[in-house]
Amino acid sequence: AELFEASKYKNEAGEDCVKAAFFKAAMVAAGRFVDGINMTQLRMSLFVVGDLLPLEFESCEMREDMVRLASGVADMRYRPGYKGWKARLTIEFPPTEISLSQVLLLVRMAGQRVGICEGRPEKSKTLQWGRFDIDMSELGSEVTSYPVGHVESEVA
Repeated sequence: AELFEASKYKNEAGEDCVKAAFFKAAMVAAGRFVDGINMTQLRMSLFVVGDLLPLEFESCEMREDMVRLASGVADMRYRPGYKGWKARLTIEFPPTEISLSQVLLLVRMAGQRVGICEGRPEKSKTLQWGRFDIDMSELGSEVTSYPVGHVESEVA
């Protein structure tokens, strides 16, 4: 149980969280599925605001995952598995380089094809964890101050 708790990302308030950088990395990786998008440009243009984003979830279960170390040795890892999770993202981007519709497409492609955390489709042949989509009912319409665009959304 101690290794399980230590595997969670927690903020100062003790809330279970996910790293904002995971979403940025997934969006950049999803760039390869979108015509006219340059992954190098995305790395410099997209910013998911914050470090640790609090998760809302129905339940959290301890998973026991068998992993292979670089040496080939099998080892056990204890990780959280969140059921019915949501996170609120704030994404900043330069609208002169990438449009709001392209950002939304990247988020959707990142969630469908890349995923975040362990067992995500991008890294696992058999697992499909860490997939997400935009909750369009929660999509913020705020696009602010040129040259930086800003959109808030909830993903689940």
